[in-house]
Amino acid sequence: MTDQPHCIVIGVGAGTGAACVRRFMKAGYHVSMIARSQERLENFAAEMPGATPYAADIADQAAFRQTLERATAEHGTPHVVLYNATQATFGKYTEIDLEKFERNFRVNSAGLLLVAQLFGPAMASRGAGSLI
Repeated sequence: MTDQPHCIVIGVGAGTGAACVRRFMKAGYHVSMIARSQERLENFAAEMPGATPYAADIADQAAFRQTLERATAEHGTPHVVLYNATQATFGKYTEIDLEKFERNFRVNSAGLLLVAQLFGPAMASRGAGSLI
């Protein structure tokens, strides 16, 4: 664990997620990067040394929780959590597969709730923190 403030960016891709990682690293934060693809994370970690990659499928809530707990154990309770994870299924509503729709809900909404439940109380007791 370092003395740097900790930021977790969930949903790191080439656009917004990577830009957020760079921004918080520049501001002096240690950044934990979370995305589904281990390969993509390794590429980002090579470009942004000092950020720690963690692969996790947010739809698997037990594994996602373990990943968040591991990042916290290694770098401390985050000061900032950026939830940038999304998943979508496109098509006519009469043809959208219900399992895909439920997976989207687990990633887009339930994952954010899990993050708030895990970090909200710790941030509140510390008297500081942001969930974006």
